[in-house]
Amino acid sequence: MGNSTFIYEYRHGLAYFEFSLAGVAACLLVFTIVFTLMKEIPARSQSYNLATMFSPSNTLIILLLICVQGYLVSDANYHINGRDTSWNKAETFFMACNQTFYAHYSWLRGKEVFKMQTSTRTYRTLKYVLQILPALSLGPFIVLLISMTREQTSLAYLLTGASSGLATIILDVFYCFSFLRQIFNMVDNTISVPVSYRTIANYGLGASICALLLVLTFVCNVLLVDDESPSQNALLAYAISNGLFGTLLVLNGIILVMMKVALIKPAFLHGTTTAANIRKFLDTTEKLAAPEIQVSNRTLLSKL
Repeated sequence: MGNSTFIYEYRHGLAYFEFSLAGVAACLLVFTIVFTLMKEIPARSQSYNLATMFSPSNTLIILLLICVQGYLVSDANYHINGRDTSWNKAETFFMACNQTFYAHYSWLRGKEVFKMQTSTRTYRTLKYVLQILPALSLGPFIVLLISMTREQTSLAYLLTGASSGLATIILDVFYCFSFLRQIFNMVDNTISVPVSYRTIANYGLGASICALLLVLTFVCNVLLVDDESPSQNALLAYAISNGLFGTLLVLNGIILVMMKVALIKPAFLHGTTTAANIRKFLDTTEKLAAPEIQVSNRTLLSKL
């Protein structure tokens, strides 16, 4: 088999695999929308209105899944169409948006856990990193839109990508640490927290680990870049790395949707916890004027 034939078959094979993953992501998106309308809203006894249907958590998870599909379709077309730069720009844009939506969705779901497991200073610092993440994530995409020499573009793309990647790693490590600490701390029955926090911590930890693996495989993709005249071994390594990256993207979406499904269990929606013990666990100096006040998980979940 000639090298040109191998390159053709490799690129089309990789593209078809990514199209298949995009199909899985599309099914996941449809499921999420149907589940939200038919199951979640009734289970929470909420009204059907725009504020409910397009709540921050619903909007973020839907946009995230759309971006997963957009990236996979763009990358597949990039390989089929002779590495067209327009498709490269599209996949870079969708990847930046996916990175941002994931980080914000995880923060929205886990912020109450983060407050309990970290100091106020750490929480505020990481929240600032989260706020600047969209600008950092869009850096590589903006570089591709600016007319520069190839060397300048490569350098600027590398620097902006490194900045974005560093911010993502910092947030993901923070998520992993907080969720893991929450899981261990819930073994102590003297601490009263909503039972839903274990579900958030379990799925959040899985999604965070998946996100860290995504960064690792992305770095591998950069190192194993599809050159003009690559060897067959290099192409095979790149195909495996790129295929794994797409698989992890879809898996990350699946984990987040599974968390969404798990959080409508009746025990989570109607259980109770003690506000006074939560205050004590947070090591606040404020004293409660009244005895222990029962707070429903429904109220706490509405903040997530």
